[in-house]
Amino acid sequence: MSDIKNLETRIAQLEELVTRQSNIITKTGEQLLSLQVAQTSAKLAAFNPNSLTGGEVKKTSKFQPTAGPEDEDYATNEDLVQLVGELQGQFDLLEERSIRRLINSTKTSGSNLAPLSNPNGEEPPLDLYPKDIEALKNIDDLSLIKLAKFYELLPPTQEERAKFEEYLEGKTTENPEFQEHEVKVEDYSKEDLIEAFDNLARFLGVSLRRGEDAW
Repeated sequence: MSDIKNLETRIAQLEELVTRQSNIITKTGEQLLSLQVAQTSAKLAAFNPNSLTGGEVKKTSKFQPTAGPEDEDYATNEDLVQLVGELQGQFDLLEERSIRRLINSTKTSGSNLAPLSNPNGEEPPLDLYPKDIEALKNIDDLSLIKLAKFYELLPPTQEERAKFEEYLEGKTTENPEFQEHEVKVEDYSKEDLIEAFDNLARFLGVSLRRGEDAW
């Protein structure tokens, strides 16, 4: 009975998470749209047609201002449609991941794990993603690091931090965030690997943990 209650609790928590994510996306979209409309209204109110003609525009004229440098930043219908589409796409991605986490939270030994996309919407490599709970439990260190890196769950190594500091100080023009770094197990301590496993397990929605006090 306790296992069923724990499962019901996890399902309720994930459903609550999906609801919160939905509300956040909706509110963010509303705020962005309001900001775009406010900025457009302010620019239209401040627009002076005389600046385009070099003189006073007669009231009887049918002058229609053409697009110029001042109105290039106006929010158009296409801009708003694109913005709403991007927000909807992000919401769909969050919702899909939440559903798959919910599915993974019910998995037992021998059951296939549902694959989750990373923050960029990319699907994990099939040869790297663990097939089931047992495969995840016994994942080797190199595969763990590669998968955690794919999901952006790894902290930067000392080498990566040093290169980023050089970039900030102007010693190099190459941004290390856009560079590929060789994945090496020796760059991470035992504690780093334990934390990486627990972060990965939480991200996938499974209850496996390696840390003694990990939630």
